[in-house]
Amino acid sequence: MSNGQELFESAEYIQWTQDYDGASNAQLDNAQLDDDNQRREEDMVDRSKAFEGEGGKWLKASDLEGKGVAKVKIAAVLDEVMEDFTTKKPVDKVCLMFEGREKGLVLNKTNGDALISEYGGDDAAWVGKEVGLEYYYYEDFGKAGIVLSLVDREFNDDIPF
Repeated sequence: MSNGQELFESAEYIQWTQDYDGASNAQLDNAQLDDDNQRREEDMVDRSKAFEGEGGKWLKASDLEGKGVAKVKIAAVLDEVMEDFTTKKPVDKVCLMFEGREKGLVLNKTNGDALISEYGGDDAAWVGKEVGLEYYYYEDFGKAGIVLSLVDREFNDDIPF
């Protein structure tokens, strides 16, 4: 008996044909869509709470929008495990906490590279350094972000977060 023949004579295939015997292609497609939608609903995570209000441990671009450049002093560098929004898998992120501030900053590659370029790869050397944080809208990506500046600029020390 060939492999193809074994497949068609398997108990699973016979059960499948009995379950769907006489069903139209449209009915089969709708059944598959219902199954897919149910799986999506079961796996769905409601992230709306993460972006509501002014709460939370991490800065959002909206915390700085229209407020100029916030001058902050790096108090600590942390490694945090967070869920990747795309893969849903845990990923390690480098985060900064600031003196006298409640919220920290999750570093993106650009901001991390800027710190490494200026102060080196040993994050202990970053602690105590003053940096600027400001809102920036990235037109290419269609979203806002936070830019970390290392150059001397006119900072606003009174931006609360």
